[in-house]
Amino acid sequence: MAYKENLIGRVSVDTTVDHSANQYKFVTAGGALAAANGGDALGVNQDALNGAVDGPKPLFVGYLGISKVQVDGNTDAIAVGDLLTCDAAGKGISKGGLSTGDIALGEALAASTADDDIIPVLLNSARCGQQN
Repeated sequence: MAYKENLIGRVSVDTTVDHSANQYKFVTAGGALAAANGGDALGVNQDALNGAVDGPKPLFVGYLGISKVQVDGNTDAIAVGDLLTCDAAGKGISKGGLSTGDIALGEALAASTADDDIIPVLLNSARCGQQN
């Protein structure tokens, strides 16, 4: 089944960070790339903007609904229905091999076995995310 993006929740965060290579990756409430395995994130960056040039610029972050997410399905294969968290590069990864306390940021709506795939994910707010 093909899913289209359908964000119910989206916020704008001013940033001076270069996100030109970070579209569809998880970011923090401050607009920085989420850089902790299994850590908390505000949501998924929807833009490929460079806030370092003439910044700050508004970064749109989806936190609830269906969003595209850049994933790493190569390290641990992602199956439809897998709960996802983020890795140190802000990419979605399967929670299967992670530790107690890791936060589920969404549910995979497509499978992936490759690094840098972009798949649809049903996001839930990280603030009410499910922990292992």
